Amino acid sequence: MTFRQVLDVLWQRRWIVVVAVLVAVGSGYLYSVSQTPAYASTTTVRLSPGATAVAAGTDSAYAAIQLDVDPESVTSLPVLEQAARAVGESDVAAFGAGVTTEVVEGLRTNKITITATGGTPAEAQQRADAMAQAYTGFLSGQVKQGLAQLAQRRTQAAEDVTTLQGTVAAHPRDQVAATNLASAVASLGELNGSISAVEGAGDPATVLTVAQPGARQGTSLEMVLLLALVTGLLGGGGLALIRHQLDDRIRSEPEAEEVSGVPSLGELAVDRRRGRGRTVLATAGTATTVFGEDVRSLRTTLQVLTSPDQAVVVVTSPEPGDGKTLVAANLAVSWARTGKSVVLVSGDLRRARLGDYFGAAAEGPGLAELVREEPTKSRILERLRPTEHDQLRLLPAGEVTADPSDLLATEAVGRVVEHLRDIADVVLVDTPPAGAFADAGIIAAHADGVVVLSALGRTRQRALAETVRALRAQGATVLGTVSNMSRRRLPRSYRAYGLQTRVTGGGEEPRHSDRDGVVQRSTPAAVGTRQRLDEDAWTSDTA
Repeated sequence: MTFRQVLDVLWQRRWIVVVAVLVAVGSGYLYSVSQTPAYASTTTVRLSPGATAVAAGTDSAYAAIQLDVDPESVTSLPVLEQAARAVGESDVAAFGAGVTTEVVEGLRTNKITITATGGTPAEAQQRADAMAQAYTGFLSGQVKQGLAQLAQRRTQAAEDVTTLQGTVAAHPRDQVAATNLASAVASLGELNGSISAVEGAGDPATVLTVAQPGARQGTSLEMVLLLALVTGLLGGGGLALIRHQLDDRIRSEPEAEEVSGVPSLGELAVDRRRGRGRTVLATAGTATTVFGEDVRSLRTTLQVLTSPDQAVVVVTSPEPGDGKTLVAANLAVSWARTGKSVVLVSGDLRRARLGDYFGAAAEGPGLAELVREEPTKSRILERLRPTEHDQLRLLPAGEVTADPSDLLATEAVGRVVEHLRDIADVVLVDTPPAGAFADAGIIAAHADGVVVLSALGRTRQRALAETVRALRAQGATVLGTVSNMSRRRLPRSYRAYGLQTRVTGGGEEPRHSDRDGVVQRSTPAAVGTRQRLDEDAWTSDTA
């Protein structure tokens, strides 16, 4: 599949992409608004050189006391309890779950980063500040406790020195007392030195960076929506391509030819004037349309495939709504405008719809009555109804009193067709869909050939193949398939010829409604009363 074909598929199934995008964006939005917002604030604590030396395991001014500067002590229970009390929270475990620490560049650094989270920017800032103050207070408390212990030991040492001095003075010759006095004096000196070193080292830690209002954590709403949009586009595009691959509907003229096994006779664009509540025959006017030109091309192709003097062609389709009546009506008008004598037969005895295009000319006795009685040439001429189009007459469906398939399965149908060959140059028969009814095959067995319409983007491959197979089994000659409802575009250069290059609108059969069992048809605004009489004695009934 080429890139252009991928783009065409995505455009044809754009609603899948749109729905996928809406679902993804909506889900992303709901997810974002359902999440409890979290904000994080960070503060930095700097250790003094003495405390850094303790962490590094080297000599320090704090060597005389047990100073705990391990980074894990930041989140120890005493620190967390003090910080939680400072912010008025009782659940210490929940408070601690929102606190993280980071030591910059390993244990030898003198900086510890503390990050705290909260439900609001101010709450996160308050928690971070409380943690910093609690940790520095924890270290300062250890120093004070250590100094108190050293002072107590110094007092005891001073008392020992005083006692030993008295003993030495009383017993100058007591060497043991003299030695103990010397040790006591040395110990007192060491304690004085340790106390001086600790007091001179200052605070073991200070707040280097004050906490700021917390920043929003997680992915922002804008980013979530952007990611959802991209996900929706990719997912929707993938679903559209998968749906396209699984779809067995006819999508192109070559595909219809391949599936059916018969030649393609052409491709008909969507009639751009359809879909506006009007039943317009594109080939009847002077305006140039893509659909009208396509019908004329189909007419030329059929002229080559059939006898130039007497041709009987059946038009059918696999399913209702493929546009067979629309094509048959336009093809008949187009052929009549070439000067050929044309008879359009309403062979759809189940749901006759030519009245949507020809009004009262499609009403009254017709094919059904001819089949039930002896179909002589004169009787057929009596049933033919003139139209407002020169050289075009119409044979109505008539009133059906039995099953159409049983009615058409008589020899009388063959005689009707043969008489019509003598009456007109071209006979076109509009029949019911051949996918479910045998009517088309029965009539086509007496014709020169049958044209099978397939609606692009609508007709199933299997339905088209089975229709062609069934028609051949009934003895019909399938001339080929016609791909209807194409939405191809012509180059803009064709606008110089007054031809619309963009195909829009709908191409289905004209709509009608059933009320009280009576088919209500739309009648053209004006139906001409002008008739043309020729050697076959056209009737003078007015439309």
